[in-house]
Amino acid sequence: MLKSIVGAKTRLSGPILSGIMIFAATLAQAENRYFESGNWASVKIGRSCHVFSLYSAPNTSGFLKFVFDEGGYDATFDYIYLPWSQNEVEPPWDMEQDGVSLYVDNQPVWMGEEMFFFNGEGFTYGATMTSSIVPEVVSSMLAAQNGFGFGVDRAAEGEVWLYGDFSTAGFGQVMDTAGSQCSFNPRALPAS
Repeated sequence: MLKSIVGAKTRLSGPILSGIMIFAATLAQAENRYFESGNWASVKIGRSCHVFSLYSAPNTSGFLKFVFDEGGYDATFDYIYLPWSQNEVEPPWDMEQDGVSLYVDNQPVWMGEEMFFFNGEGFTYGATMTSSIVPEVVSSMLAAQNGFGFGVDRAAEGEVWLYGDFSTAGFGQVMDTAGSQCSFNPRALPAS
């Protein structure tokens, strides 16, 4: 059973994202290193290109983030969960028992098996992907017609909770821009 985590679709501007990505994007805008299309943006910081969702999904306070080094090497893919309130100091899932489920256009895909939970800075939590699988995630998102979903298999409840169904609108244009800025082809990423 797939259960949705209810929330409102909002433009990400929380203190953590503001402190990291928005500041970097503001600096990069002055140097023409920032690009935005649809639900996605890219920014080149140093020798790396960061691609991230601009809006939280209708049912989460989290966002998706890719990082590509020059040539597309050492690619990373993360789901970053931002707490709903200052009082939320525990992970929203069981770090040991739960697992990740991914969806492309509402259809489950196997790649969630390659994601692992982590604790981030400032009471943020997330899931990161094995780097060798990132090219397949990018290809799936480029081919998606509507969205990319991030869910958590809640072992104790026997359910999958959908933490975010992210629109892929603009993803292709943003990936092409990041590829141009960091010298890689998003449709043929190198093995990391």
